[in-house]
Amino acid sequence: MQVRNPPLVFAAVNRCGRQGWDLKSILQDERRETDGVFRALPEKKDETGMKLTKDEWLRGAGRWMGLGVYLLGMAMGSVGNAQGVSTTTVQGTVYLANGQAGTGTLVVSWPAFTTANGQAVAADSATVAIAPDGFVSVNLAPNLGATPAGPYYTAVFYMSDGTTSTQYRVVTAGDRNAGRGLTVQNLHCSELARWPGDPAETLAGLRASMAPGAELILESTPDGVGGCFHEEWQKAGETGMVRHFFPWWMERRYRAKAVDEASLTEEELALMGRHRLDREQIGYRRQIRADFRGLARQEFAEDEESCFLASGDSVFELAAVEARLAAAPEPAERRQNGELEIWLPPVNGKEYLVALDPAGGGSEGDYSAAQVLEMETGLQCAEFAGHVGGLELARLVTTLACEYNQAWLVVERNNHGSGVLALVETVCGYQRVYRQAGQPGWLTTSLSRPAVLGQLGAELVEQPERFQSRKLLGECRSFVRVPDGGTGARAGTHDDRVMAMAIALGARAELLSRGQRSGVRDQGTGIRSQGSEVK
Repeated sequence: MQVRNPPLVFAAVNRCGRQGWDLKSILQDERRETDGVFRALPEKKDETGMKLTKDEWLRGAGRWMGLGVYLLGMAMGSVGNAQGVSTTTVQGTVYLANGQAGTGTLVVSWPAFTTANGQAVAADSATVAIAPDGFVSVNLAPNLGATPAGPYYTAVFYMSDGTTSTQYRVVTAGDRNAGRGLTVQNLHCSELARWPGDPAETLAGLRASMAPGAELILESTPDGVGGCFHEEWQKAGETGMVRHFFPWWMERRYRAKAVDEASLTEEELALMGRHRLDREQIGYRRQIRADFRGLARQEFAEDEESCFLASGDSVFELAAVEARLAAAPEPAERRQNGELEIWLPPVNGKEYLVALDPAGGGSEGDYSAAQVLEMETGLQCAEFAGHVGGLELARLVTTLACEYNQAWLVVERNNHGSGVLALVETVCGYQRVYRQAGQPGWLTTSLSRPAVLGQLGAELVEQPERFQSRKLLGECRSFVRVPDGGTGARAGTHDDRVMAMAIALGARAELLSRGQRSGVRDQGTGIRSQGSEVK
């Protein structure tokens, strides 16, 4: 999480089962122009979660962002009744940007609408006092499925220090036409992972309503691997979004009776060391794991990989993958805007292998992925994944192979691979190319695919320390058995790194069995001299 001054305050989500109602706002204090933020607090717990913001939002953190915020909420089931219309109580605390509680008046207004239960709600407003300690409470009718579609509440804050009021709109993500016909300056999409219907379609319509230079925030508690929010999170680097992850221990109230020091497990000790947790927080962690069991990692997130829960139809042993995810190191170096990650640089005298699973290179669809292994140990040294193809991809992988001591270059020749292979050998002039039965490249078939995937699965269990990439391990979590009996990435996820690693392991095993750890040396590629590298 990045902390900037002046600070931003975000509301928590008030959610109840499949339904919820939520009133949120964004606060930023510059030249005393803002008034406060109303927080809809849940009765059970504050959600830990994840947020994506546009890069411009971070760079513009010093700007006033209060006016015209357009927010998505979820309607909560009725819990009260006032004047014949079922309502729910939304309550919370108003904070100023300096972190202190604010006082004043809140005015909430709404147009006429009919609830999903057929109850007529007249156009009206409610004025409530904000107490000196910032507490405020208001009863409102749920608007999910209301007629006409898309009624919203407007909240205006009049603070006692004379700061100007700010207006916010709240509508339901269940409205496929949400945002259409509007010009939105600030868009906050709440609980995106749980939007009904087709979330991607609704989000596309909302994005189309954004004015040039408008700000976008996507936030949610994860809801499994795949889906709109998971895909947005995975593609954040390509779309200009910035990831923010909020683990449960950021909430200071999440504590329980301190556990006995002698009872601490190795995992708990490691967690305490990494994140400076105390024994009261570990006590709370044990409590939530006992209460939520398998859902604890999702509802009380600890890292940005395991919180996207994988299902039991995974091809690989999830326990082994999760254990390695927890211990996997950060890259020593990143290049190509983060698309190339390096853990172990080349060492003179060592042999390496570069395996490539090529794709078409468009901005959508599969990635081209490459894995770099040390031949002797099988250690993963580097990994590339990006939307590149053709000559650009051929030059990138040959340069990478040259950097790693003229490594064996293994290119899958299925589909796009045949063209990349031709460019590697002709235009780039790289000669240390892996061959099968005299033909350049690796051919993935109905026989070789399950074999190399099985080898990858065995390595994950027997020698997990060979794998360094958290992104690769994340793809392993979502690599599943499909109804037709095959295997592949779950909908909304990718398997390009998985297949590149499987090919690398298969080719390495074959080369070692041939006794071909040495080969053509110092051939050059026509695009670099010895000692240059992929930038």
